[in-house]
Amino acid sequence: MINQKLLKFLPVFLIFSITLFTRFWRLDTPNTYYFDEVYHAFTAKEMLLGNPAAWEFWNTPPAGFAYEWTHPPLAKLFMAGGMMIFGIGPFGWRFFGALAGVGIIFLVYLLTKRLFNSRLMALMASFLLTFESLLVVQSRIGMNDAYFIFFILLSLWFLLSERYLLTGIFLGLSLASKWTALYAIFIYALFLIHEYLQKPKGERREFIKRMIIVYPIFFGLVPFIIYLLTYTPFFFVKDPGLAEHIDQKSKIVKIEQSLCRPILSYDFCDKLAIVWNVNQQMYWYHTRLTATHSYQSLWYTWPFDLRPVYYYVGSFGEKIAQIYALGNPAVFWAGIPAVIFGVYRLIKKPDFNLGLVLAGYFAFWLPWALSPRIMFLYHYLPSIPFLAVILAYVLKDLWGVKNGKILVVGYLLLVIATFIYFYPHVAALPVATTFNDSYFWLTSWR
Repeated sequence: MINQKLLKFLPVFLIFSITLFTRFWRLDTPNTYYFDEVYHAFTAKEMLLGNPAAWEFWNTPPAGFAYEWTHPPLAKLFMAGGMMIFGIGPFGWRFFGALAGVGIIFLVYLLTKRLFNSRLMALMASFLLTFESLLVVQSRIGMNDAYFIFFILLSLWFLLSERYLLTGIFLGLSLASKWTALYAIFIYALFLIHEYLQKPKGERREFIKRMIIVYPIFFGLVPFIIYLLTYTPFFFVKDPGLAEHIDQKSKIVKIEQSLCRPILSYDFCDKLAIVWNVNQQMYWYHTRLTATHSYQSLWYTWPFDLRPVYYYVGSFGEKIAQIYALGNPAVFWAGIPAVIFGVYRLIKKPDFNLGLVLAGYFAFWLPWALSPRIMFLYHYLPSIPFLAVILAYVLKDLWGVKNGKILVVGYLLLVIATFIYFYPHVAALPVATTFNDSYFWLTSWR
């Protein structure tokens, strides 16, 4: 009996051991800021040091850096916490992001098992995510993606458990990491509509009352309060950092050469006004950003993994180390027919749980079609956990047909092989220059 239990636990143990290893091994490499860490991790360090400029949007940063005010503060607070524990350095500012990356795998396992009552599906979904390269990259960098995805998946877990207060709390934490979490509202709406349709007709009126009165509190007010609370550390900053910008004669704070605004004092209300202004600036930034970047990509190209993002390069004698935000081709490319099959299966044989997963996939991808701002492949990342579940759904179907097990095992081995092959390319592991050239399968990958 004990041996059977151990054998049953072994696949889970192996998956999470590999997840821990791939997220934490050489986490402090590169031993410097790279890509958007010059914004996120730098600002987190300044928050830890008590620099009020880290909370504002108008300050001039040191050369080569920028204060990151284009996203809410929670992810940066976690990075600051990591540096408080482990010291100011790469391991500190990356630690909690890597931990969130591990948590994502665990939550996908639980969500899949809960939705489909299939341990096999749960294992396959978490397996695919463990070996998904883009998720590994974003879990190992001081940015906010891993945090927001972890919290949104946790909120969905509590949604399925009908623990709506906790759903709202973790939605708020996700929003306080990245506004993209707002797209989860489509999933919540679908879930509540399904709950309504499942009720006997005599109970539907009462359910509608709850939807009108109670649910706005759980899914609106609670997340809003949690979001605001993440700005609490700013209110304990002694100097709001405005003094150097004040013209003492006119009592005007100069934000830019061509833009000024008055300020009366530095009390609680003024800090609240700064929080409001920062969030206004966030909105304007994300709705008006028209900059270009050599590694930008359009939303409809993301499932094809056509344009990875170049993050880092380092030379080590005759070897080279690089980090490219690139999806595992074996997962991305197989995901395209899997999603098509999932939609076909949903139409032919409606299944709410499959529909919920497909809704999650599309909810975090399709809204980017309306975004006017510059976009990158990593914006597709929150759809990938749902893509892994859809792939697992197809693989489970295939598992039951003749010779299906051979095909499934063969595919999973291909996923591992592709991941191992590309791992140096996404984790700054030095390789010979000639071998490094073999990574650029497509000209658009350079």
